[in-house]
Amino acid sequence: MSEKTLFLGIDPGAAGGFALLDAHGRFVAGDKWRDGVRTLRGLAPYAPRVARCHLERVNLFPRQAKGFITQMQSLLVSAGRWQQILEFLHVPYELIHPQTWQVAFGLYHWQSRRAKVRGTTGKLEGFALTPWDLAARLWPEAGIKGQGQSGMAVGLLLAEHARGQHEGPLL
Repeated sequence: MSEKTLFLGIDPGAAGGFALLDAHGRFVAGDKWRDGVRTLRGLAPYAPRVARCHLERVNLFPRQAKGFITQMQSLLVSAGRWQQILEFLHVPYELIHPQTWQVAFGLYHWQSRRAKVRGTTGKLEGFALTPWDLAARLWPEAGIKGQGQSGMAVGLLLAEHARGQHEGPLL
């Protein structure tokens, strides 16, 4: 694999973002979703070097909650925008189920594990690894500071998942 090869990971969620890693798993670039034009311009210089992109698949779970339809419509539109950008840039991508990459990094059911370590005070009383915790540890140079950068954090983990499938074992 060429030193110039890149791997792209994308979280299409409301607080979504993207991240690029090189063939050795080093952080190259990343950002949160801003708008289609700025995101397209930000990714365009890297597009010819992207060997594989993992875009998190959007799953809908119908429920009776207020605002559900609007919330899910927004998520679907966001996922569609990312797919348009990738197709426009001729970046090969694969839709990855959240469970697939979360299992690979030991993060499956991280939300429920995190809820269990909260005591009666509502504060974390134990340790529950989150995607942004793991990304901050693996790529400190990416500057992940917390949940506010969850889109880029998930993008990093998806990019590493893509690299691992293409190159060999994950970090």
